[in-house]
Amino acid sequence: INGLSLPRISADGQAPSDVYARPFANPGNQPIVAVVIGGLGINATHTKAAIEELPPEVTLSFAPDAGNLQYWVNKAREKGHEVLIEVPMESFEYGRMKMHPQTLLAGDTGERNLPRLEKLLSRASGYFGIINYQGAKFAEDPGAVGPVAGRTQMKFARAAATIDAKLTADDIRTELLGLETLAKENGASMGTGYAFPLTIEIAKDWTKDMQKRGVVLAPASALISVSAKTSQPKRVQTGSLSQAPVNPEG
Repeated sequence: INGLSLPRISADGQAPSDVYARPFANPGNQPIVAVVIGGLGINATHTKAAIEELPPEVTLSFAPDAGNLQYWVNKAREKGHEVLIEVPMESFEYGRMKMHPQTLLAGDTGERNLPRLEKLLSRASGYFGIINYQGAKFAEDPGAVGPVAGRTQMKFARAAATIDAKLTADDIRTELLGLETLAKENGASMGTGYAFPLTIEIAKDWTKDMQKRGVVLAPASALISVSAKTSQPKRVQTGSLSQAPVNPEG
């Protein structure tokens, strides 16, 4: 479209979300927890650590401005991770931060947002979906969301928490245990985090012996199939609508 290489439905009817999602099976029908670690592709050291140290069931999301984005997507997929691309969406408050030039805007009917989305989606291939970066203002505008959701034929899962909104080991562990509790109550839960070295370290440790605690680590794509069946708390939000507490430099 417009000279851009974009995700599309294949001739046999397969969508990118089908082809590039990590296969997942849960024969015991145990509660599942998904974790998305984002902000990747900006800092090579942190990105490499997330790709190589986290279990392949952890979904990785990449900043659209990442240098060598296709290289990093390929590396992540080689290690078994499924990949998301982050799409900046308008928030209510940016503070000192500048709005990304391709931010999807509230109050737009698609005239500006669709070309912006297409440019973001054309930056790489091999990702199974997108995740919002910020976006509370955009998400509350049905007139702006509608054309974008229609273009992507959107299916979605919701994240219950940003696990490292408070960047201490104890707080991250508490959030992860909270996700386990939600999963046991609802069947599934998902959290998001950023590629801080501390987040990667704690998440890596937390994933050990999960089955002994009665939960299974799942890729984020697995929640798309259960989200319609799962009763989610009202505090759950699409993706992670909050900004990183500091620049994650993932």
